[in-house]
Formats: sequence, structure tokens, C-alpha cells
Amino acid sequence: MAHQQRHLGRTAVLESGGRSAIQAAAWKTAEISLPVAITVFPEDVYLPPETWSRRAYRNLIYFHEVDKGGHFAAWEQPQLFSEELRAAFRSLRSAGTQRTELQRNDLNVPGREVIQVRVDFDPGYVSPRHTHPGEEIIYVIEGSLEYEIGGKLAKVKAGDVLFVPAGTVHAAKNVGSDNGAELATYLVEKGKPLITLVNERKSS
Repeated sequence: MAHQQRHLGRTAVLESGGRSAIQAAAWKTAEISLPVAITVFPEDVYLPPETWSRRAYRNLIYFHEVDKGGHFAAWEQPQLFSEELRAAFRSLRSAGTQRTELQRNDLNVPGREVIQVRVDFDPGYVSPRHTHPGEEIIYVIEGSLEYEIGGKLAKVKAGDVLFVPAGTVHAAKNVGSDNGAELATYLVEKGKPLITLVNERKSS
């Protein structure tokens, strides 16, 4: 029988047989010094209790029971699995962002293309001020975000949309306590950098 256990940087499946924490010493779990996170999926064969898990793993930093998924959770519930993975080790990461390009296609306008990117923001993350070589349309997927667009502030939530004109200086901040995410659609000039950071230094 098995439960899914995630170590930082890898995923492992351990055979348990429902044994006690004392019997689990045979696995030498007490020797595992890496941070350990456990998500219990209800349709798995074995569901480890939290009390057992905390006795077995001395550096257990995350334990959570979800409402769907089974032994092959990464395949059965990929979105939930990835959310659990991010939540499990969020405390070990400094606030940051992750960009996932979804598609890129030429437009029916010479020299221009459309690019769609999912952007995830950790809680507290503040992006550097930047511009794009074209328009950006933002759809907020989740979380509470604050944008500065051309010197004006806008606080938005899941389901809200924003428009950033070409070349306009802007920045984003995750002001919530959970992950924030946007779907960014860029209508830009081909061959130019998608993101240009703005030099914050002022000449004297």
C-alpha cells in the first residue's frame, strides 16, 4: 500500500502497509533531514494519518488532505497536484514569479504576433517596472493583485480584466496571502524583447 510523499525537488512513493511510526523506523525516515510535505488524496490505497506522519518525519513542514484524486494524483488531478506542490514548499522560497508561455502565433498584420502567457505571483511579490513593445490584455485568474499602470493604481481580483497600452510603464504586486495568477495576452512587434525593464535611476 502506498501514500504519496513529496520531498523538495523530487516525488517519491513509499510502501507503508499501514505500519506504525515505530515500525516505520525500518525505513529510516528519522534520517531524512530534507523538508517533507504530504498531501493525502482520498482515493489512494492507504491514507496516512497526520499524527503518524508527524512522528515518522521529523522535518514535516506541510500536511494537507484534499477532496479528490488517488494513487496517480499527478495524472488524475494535475492542476490540484501542482497547486499542492507550490503550497507545500512556498515557505522555503523567497517571493517570486513564474511565467509559462501558452501559445505564440503570427497576426494578420506584417511584423506583429500574439503571445499568451500565464504568470504566477507568490504572495508579496512585486514585479519590477517594465514595458512591452505592444499592447497587453490582462485577465486575472486567481488571487488579489495590484497593478500600477502609467502611474495609476488598480486593485483587481479573479475575473477582472485590465488593458496596458503599448510602451506604458507598469508593475504588478500580489497583495493577497495566496498565489496570484494572470493570463497575459500580448499583441506585440516581432523580433523585439517582450519585456524591457525600466531604469529606476534618475539623472541629476
